[in-house]
Amino acid sequence: MNERAGRVIAATAKLEARQLWSAAAAMCLVLLPVVVVVAGAWMAVAGLITGAQWAMDVVAVGLAGACYGLFSSVRWIAGLVGTWKGHGMPKCPH
Repeated sequence: MNERAGRVIAATAKLEARQLWSAAAAMCLVLLPVVVVVAGAWMAVAGLITGAQWAMDVVAVGLAGACYGLFSSVRWIAGLVGTWKGHGMPKCPH
């Protein structure tokens, strides 16, 4: 009788272990959509931040180019006026 009880207890332990794994698998399947939603939200926020940084970089490069163009134009005009004044060019009539 003890041997048979031991086999029943062993079989019951195997079933309990399988049920434990089934419960763990069911919990993973339940949590999987939650993980996907959280990861999607995280990636959306990261994409917005990265896009904003790229946009700011483009604006900064555009402003730097415009400022350099303005600086070069003013310097060229100042040199032209200096050349015009320094070489006895005719003055504008009054």
